[in-house]
Amino acid sequence: MALNGKTYLFTLLGLCIVLFFINTFNLIDYTKQIQYIDNHKIDSVYNVNITFFKKSYLPPFLISLFIGILVSAGTAFPALGSNKKSLHYLLLPVSNLEKFVAQFLIRIVAFVLLYFILFWSIFKVSYLFFEIFEPISNTLKNYTILDPLTIYHKYKYAVFNVKSIHYYIFISLFLFVTFFAFAGASYFKKYALFKTVFAFAIIAFSVFLLQLLCSHIFYAHGENEFFELKLTKHFVSKRVTNHDLYYLVLFSGISLFLAPLAYFNLKEREV
Repeated sequence: MALNGKTYLFTLLGLCIVLFFINTFNLIDYTKQIQYIDNHKIDSVYNVNITFFKKSYLPPFLISLFIGILVSAGTAFPALGSNKKSLHYLLLPVSNLEKFVAQFLIRIVAFVLLYFILFWSIFKVSYLFFEIFEPISNTLKNYTILDPLTIYHKYKYAVFNVKSIHYYIFISLFLFVTFFAFAGASYFKKYALFKTVFAFAIIAFSVFLLQLLCSHIFYAHGENEFFELKLTKHFVSKRVTNHDLYYLVLFSGISLFLAPLAYFNLKEREV
């Protein structure tokens, strides 16, 4: 924290500015939805809240969190970017486990906790700023920091018509992206984030080509179906398909592998 305090501070300020513009533009879009509800005489504040959460709050919240954690985890171990700083960093009188845990707590755990607070706080600031120029629904004041986590239980099928398994898949995908970026930061030297994203794109495209090859081997394809994946789908349980189970196991399993990989990459640097 002492070595990179200014970097963390300016990064948080930049994140606040970006979130302010995102939330302000979402409120502009939200006013159009309010006008639509008023013009068509759609009743109740409940519908207003549902509309806002569904189209104007959760998507930017999740997308910003996804991009933010990718950048935060992908730029971990900044001292490894140059040979001189890397040498001093690796010779610090602390164990590799302590270096790994410190970056994990700062770049991932602390970032996620701060993000919930920042997004909610900046949303309130954007709300107050927007209200200076144009009145807006007072019900927006009632949102809390943990609403993105509890929205499914509050409005259940009215917000997202998805099964609970899809939430677990999203969490496993989130962990996969986080640990992949973290492992890339511990492996690559210069431009670690760019190289990590590029490596991910290559791996994802390779997996797609492999699945496409298997699809052509086991299924018949028409003339205009060269890039179409044909997969057998069946229900493993009442609400879970084999596709859901496949993605859940894939992302969760790789995440468990990537976490220790990042540690051993750091340990190998010392050697």
